[in-house]
Amino acid sequence: MKKQLVALGIIGVLVIIGISGCLENNKEDNESIITPTTHLSGKVTVTTNRSEYEQNETINITLYNGLNVSIYSMAASVPSSSCIEHIEKKTSNGWTSFMIRDKNYGDVCYFVWAPREIKPGQKVSFGCIPEIWLNETNNYSALEPGVYRLVISYQIREDNLSENWTGQTVYSNEFYVEKEQIQEVIVTTNKIEYKQNETVNITMFNGLNVSIFSLSASLSAVFSIERIEKKKFGGWQSFFAMGQWPECDYDFDFAAEIKSGESVSFDWKPLIWISGCDNFTQAEPGVYRLLIDSVYSNEFTITGENISDYEPTDINNVVITLERTACYGTCPVYNLTIHGNGTVVYEGKRFVNITGIRTITISDGEVRQLISEFETIDYFSLNDNYTQKIATDMPSATTSISVNGKTKTISHYHGDTSAPTVLILLEDKIDEIVNSSQWID
Repeated sequence: MKKQLVALGIIGVLVIIGISGCLENNKEDNESIITPTTHLSGKVTVTTNRSEYEQNETINITLYNGLNVSIYSMAASVPSSSCIEHIEKKTSNGWTSFMIRDKNYGDVCYFVWAPREIKPGQKVSFGCIPEIWLNETNNYSALEPGVYRLVISYQIREDNLSENWTGQTVYSNEFYVEKEQIQEVIVTTNKIEYKQNETVNITMFNGLNVSIFSLSASLSAVFSIERIEKKKFGGWQSFFAMGQWPECDYDFDFAAEIKSGESVSFDWKPLIWISGCDNFTQAEPGVYRLLIDSVYSNEFTITGENISDYEPTDINNVVITLERTACYGTCPVYNLTIHGNGTVVYEGKRFVNITGIRTITISDGEVRQLISEFETIDYFSLNDNYTQKIATDMPSATTSISVNGKTKTISHYHGDTSAPTVLILLEDKIDEIVNSSQWID
């Protein structure tokens, strides 16, 4: 019995020694595999190619791995990309964060199409046009002017065997975004007012960053006035500028290419085709604009050789009025007086947001536009009264203009269906130019 116990004891000791040896061997094996990443050196950097950008301009970004280990993508849904988490704008109280997307692709989180693994010393570059997420909706907008920085995420492994990861973020350098400079082709006339038979000098400026070329289909490479348009109440009437038969276009001869930043000028005597392209005549007095290869010029006025009834000899003496009266209901009751020097006097009476007197100033151009609206409908030729009560319970509007010592007043009851539509449009146009809604709504 004692011999059996001794034998069992010896066997137990051997088993324990064997197990301990196995455990020790396994421990040595694991230590040879596990490589902790606690001894990191270096850093990851994100830089933009410039320190200043315009709105809607592509920002080129470089991600550089300066660590002594590889870094990996944070974007789990797209294994081959890293991710811009958000963009931050500098404020007086610190930094404000915004979600970001690339304007070109529309991704909420912009994915950097780069290798999933970025090895030590490796860099990747990409470009994006950042837009920010607005008010927890699906609306986005360009970056407002200000100082920004990007926040880009990446991850590193906790060891080189397991799938345990540690997420990291890195800030880019700061950069400034300024308001976008609109690039366009501009057509201008040397004056805003001409007499009949007076030559109009026109300049075409290429404000784009590329050359522009003629749209003319003629054998010579030239630009052309496609048409001239005269302003009518509620729209524009088109005419062809007088050119050489059989073309109705007015062709002006210079090189078909206008380089970026260059401008060209030419003269045009304001003659227009009538009855197709068989006859031409002088452009009648009115407000015009030119269309040159799909670009509109500024508006300009052609006056008759004799000053019209509406052309003020002294604009400071011009007075225009509009008075709106009550209806059977809550129609706004107020009146406006517009002086030629731009002074506008509003008096609110009933059913308006602001009662009492308010005074503002409009521009000389807006005063002249008002006078032009009266001329366009030939206000002096209309009846003095449109006051038949064909429909009842309607408001009234009274307009007037005083220019060159001549005064005309028209009373218009809105229930009189015989009144011309252009009179209603004139009344509304006065409100629009003065912006009377600021007191009425």
